[in-house]
Amino acid sequence: KVIYHQILAIEPENPDALHLLGVIAHQNHNYKDGIKLISRAIEIDPSQSSFFNSLANVLKESGQYPQALEAYNHAATINPQDELVYNNIGVLEHEQGKLDQAINAYRKAIAINPNYFEGYSNLGIAFKEQGKLDQAIESYQQAIVINPNYSAGHNNLGLALTEQGELDQAIDAYQQAIQADPYYIEAYNNMSYLELLRGDYAEGWYHYMARKIKPIDKLLPFDKSGTDLFQKKIFLIHEQGLGDEIFFLRFVPQLKLRKAYVIYQSHPKLVNLITRLAFIDQVVVSQNLPIKPDLTFSVADLPFLMGMKSIAEIPPPVFFPGVAEDRSMILGELVDYGPPPYVGVTWRAGTKTFRRTRFLYLHKEVSPEVIALLLKDIDATILILQRNPTRSELNEFDEHLGRKAHDLSRFNQDLDNMAKLLASLDEYIAVSNTNVHLRAAVGKTSRVLVPFPPEWRWMDTGTDSPWYPGTALYRQSMSGDWTESVRRLKDDLATQF
Repeated sequence: KVIYHQILAIEPENPDALHLLGVIAHQNHNYKDGIKLISRAIEIDPSQSSFFNSLANVLKESGQYPQALEAYNHAATINPQDELVYNNIGVLEHEQGKLDQAINAYRKAIAINPNYFEGYSNLGIAFKEQGKLDQAIESYQQAIVINPNYSAGHNNLGLALTEQGELDQAIDAYQQAIQADPYYIEAYNNMSYLELLRGDYAEGWYHYMARKIKPIDKLLPFDKSGTDLFQKKIFLIHEQGLGDEIFFLRFVPQLKLRKAYVIYQSHPKLVNLITRLAFIDQVVVSQNLPIKPDLTFSVADLPFLMGMKSIAEIPPPVFFPGVAEDRSMILGELVDYGPPPYVGVTWRAGTKTFRRTRFLYLHKEVSPEVIALLLKDIDATILILQRNPTRSELNEFDEHLGRKAHDLSRFNQDLDNMAKLLASLDEYIAVSNTNVHLRAAVGKTSRVLVPFPPEWRWMDTGTDSPWYPGTALYRQSMSGDWTESVRRLKDDLATQF
C-alpha cells in the first residue's frame, strides 16, 4: 500500500497503482473507496479486463448485483477468453439463486479452460442445489481428476454422496479431503456427522469438535488422549440450539461421578428448568463467575471427554423433575379447547441456513397438509405447537383436518410452560425440534418425522433411536418421498386411537 501511494505521488494517474489500492480497500471491506479507486483506474485505462473484474468483485460484495453483472460482462467483452470472469459471473448468478444462468456461466468458463477444476466444482454445487445429484457428482469427480489434491472438491463430493445415501463413499471422500489438507475443518465436521449417524463414536466425537471451526488438534486445552476431570471445578457453556443443549445435558451427571463441581451457563430460556437438576451445582447465564474454574468447555464436548465409544454407553435423556406435578393450570386450559386425548403437532423446525461446504440439517419440514390428513379421522383435540405459523398454514391445516385445530404457538416463548404442556399431551407428532427434546425431558415420547439425510441423533436406519428410547421414527426416503413413512404413521395412530 505504501509503495502504491509512493507511485501515485510521482504519477497521480497511474492506473495500476489506483487499481491495486482499490483491491486493498476491497480486502479491508472499504467498499466505497474500493469502488472509487478502481473506477478511476478504469477512467484512465478502460482497456483492462482485470480492472472491470475487480470492480465487479467489490460491487458484488457490497450487494450491488446489477452493477456487478454489468462490470463482469464488460470484462468478458474485453477478454472473452478469461475463464475467471465467467466463473465470477456464475458465482454472482448463483448467489442470487439463478441456477440456470450460473450453470451456463460455469460451462463457459470450463469451455475456455477444460482444466479449470474450480469451475467444475462450482458447476457441481449448482447441480446439487437443483437436486441433480448424479450430475453434481460427475462434476466434482472431474474436478478432482484434474487436481487430486483439491480438498474442497473431495469435500463437496462427500456432501453429494451423503445426499445419495452412499455413506461409505462419502466418508472416503472426506478422508481424501483431509489427506489433501489436514487442516480442512469442514471435512472433519462433515465426516463427524456420518460417523455419529452410524454409531462410530470413537472417531465421531473427536471429529465433532471441528464444529467450532478451529484446527482439529487445537480446539481445547486437552487432546485425544483425554483429560483429568476428577474433583475439578468445571464451567460448562451451553452451545448450539436449545434442543442440543437439552440433548447434551444427559452427560453432565457423569461429571458428578468424578466428584467435579459443575457450574453451568444456561440459555436464559432454560434457566428455570435446569435449576431443577440436582447434578448441577450452580446455574448462571453469563460468564462472570464468582470462582475461577479449573476447566472450561462446551456441554457438547462431554461425550468426547467421557471417552464414549459405543451405543451401550449412551446415557438416558435428562429428566426435569417436578414438571408433571406442576401442570394443573395447563390441564385446566386444555379442557377449554376440547376433551382428551390431546395431540400436539409441529411441521417445521430450524432455519434455512445454507453453507455449500458443510452438511447441515438445521431445516426440517413436512407440509401442514400431510399432518392434517393424518389426523383427519382421529377423534382427538389437535393442538398446534408450531413456532411462528403463518395464517395461511393455519388455514390450510384446518381445511385438511376438517375441523378447528388450536394454535398454541405462544407456548414456544416460555419453555417452562411448554414443558408442562408437553407433559400433558397424549401424543406429539413433529419433525425434530426443541420440543421433541423437551418432551423427552419430562418423561414422554414423540413420533418424529425424519427427513433424509437424517440428523445423526436419529441414526441412519431403524424405526427408533437409542438416544430416545420409545420415540417412534418415520423416515423420509432418499428420494424425498414421505409416502411410506406417512402410511406407517397413519396405521400406528389408527391402532392407538
